[in-house]
Amino acid sequence: AHRDDCRAIVKAVCSLAASLGMTTTAEGVETPTQLEQVRAAGCTYVQGYLYSRPVTLNEVLHQLASSQAQTPPYRPQPAGRLRYG
Repeated sequence: AHRDDCRAIVKAVCSLAASLGMTTTAEGVETPTQLEQVRAAGCTYVQGYLYSRPVTLNEVLHQLASSQAQTPPYRPQPAGRLRYG
């Protein structure tokens, strides 16, 4: 959310979802700055290139089986309800 109006929309959607007991997922998070912005807006989950490029199920299973799964390059302290996944 680079623009103020975009940030306002993200915050409103996260607020509405929280008031309805729903979770939210921010897709396309590529930078630590974007992560901090969606965290501040109250987003529950995030995904994007900050954590991993898209991989197939077989690649994920292979990484897990061979114990080569790596942690994300940037793992800030979770705030509030934020979950990584």
